[in-house]
Amino acid sequence: TNLRLLGVFDRRLVEVRAESGQPVEAEHWTPTWARVHRVIPYERLDAALADETVEALAQLIVVTQPMLEEAIESGG
Repeated sequence: TNLRLLGVFDRRLVEVRAESGQPVEAEHWTPTWARVHRVIPYERLDAALADETVEALAQLIVVTQPMLEEAIESGG
C-alpha cells in the first residue's frame, strides 16, 4: 500500500509543492515505509521553530489529505 501511494504522490509532487508552497519530497524510506516530507533546517530549537513547523505540517496535511483519500477510494 505504501509503495502504491508513493507512486500517487510522486506523480503529483509538482502539484503538492505548488499548493503547499513547500520544497517537499516523496521517497521510499524503509523496506515497508514511504513518505512525503520536508526538511526544515534550524539553528535553534525554540518556540519560533515549533510555530513554523506546525504551520508547515498543517499546510502539507491540508494539501495531501484529499489526495490520499482520493487515491485510497480509487485504488490508484
